Amino acid sequence: MFRIKVIKIIFITLLIFLLIAGKYIYEKMRFISSYTSPNKKYELVIKRTELISNLIPAMPGQGGLGDKFIIVILKYKGKEINRSQESLLYQNLEIKWDLKQNKVYYSRPYYFYLLE
Repeated sequence: MFRIKVIKIIFITLLIFLLIAGKYIYEKMRFISSYTSPNKKYELVIKRTELISNLIPAMPGQGGLGDKFIIVILKYKGKEINRSQESLLYQNLEIKWDLKQNKVYYSRPYYFYLLE
């Protein structure tokens, strides 16, 4: 009886560890790049929206990084303050920091307001 309980505890602990490790690996694989503002207070993090499409074979001219949908995350001093809501392709990404107007453009029509 005692041995069965120990095996259950070890199994559950191992399962929890694998779930946490899987989540960490999944998030690392979604990461594409990050851009820091000129004043070093802000950071834009670019991530893929999904990884499943990366596993599907593609024909020539398809499947490159430019054709992937992305999420743009704005961080201020390490904390997330905004996240893109639009469907945006990586090839349309254009980062432009405008600190005078407190904006960062991540595509021509899309921008975030900065806090300072």
